[in-house]
Amino acid sequence: MIKTHFSQFGEIIDCVVPRDPRTRFAKGFAFVTYTKGKAVDDVMANRPHQVRIHLSMTHGHDSFVQKQV
Repeated sequence: MIKTHFSQFGEIIDCVVPRDPRTRFAKGFAFVTYTKGKAVDDVMANRPHQVRIHLSMTHGHDSFVQKQV
């Protein structure tokens, strides 16, 4: 979801979502690397960003979280 959202600003080389080593849940932020610096300027000029994140739960229920970044 994060890569899909941020790819509208330019070509992405890499997208890393750090996870808590104990729980394996995302820590709530990501590192996105673009091929061109202008993409970063465009991302910053269009803040805030809301990304819908899918959380797969172990209790048989899936939920979505709207995250503002």
